[in-house]
This record gives sequence, C-alpha cells and structure tokens, in this order.
Amino acid sequence: MRKYRTRLISDVVTGQVDVRDIEVPEVAEDELQALDKDDVATDEMMNNEEDMNENE
Repeated sequence: MRKYRTRLISDVVTGQVDVRDIEVPEVAEDELQALDKDDVATDEMMNNEEDMNENE
C-alpha cells in the first residue's frame, strides 16, 4: 500500500497524472480527525512490520 501511495504522489508531482480538475468533496471536521487517528494507527502498524522484517 505504501508503494502505491508513493508511486501515486510521484506521478502527480511529475505531471504523469493530471489532478487540476479534481474536486475534493467537503468532509466534516470530526470525520477528518477520525481518519487522522486511523492513519496514525496504520502507519505505526506498518512501521512495526517493516522493523520486524528488517530484523529477520
């Protein structure tokens, strides 16, 4: 998942994907906070798995 995210960001930055006409829907503030908490938990889990794989 992280590789896909990195590739997508790279494609947008280099102009391979055009995002100029993309409309982002409005999201309630409480929904954003919940998503941020989920992202932090997911990132921590992925980092822990990467650390475990490096130590093997």
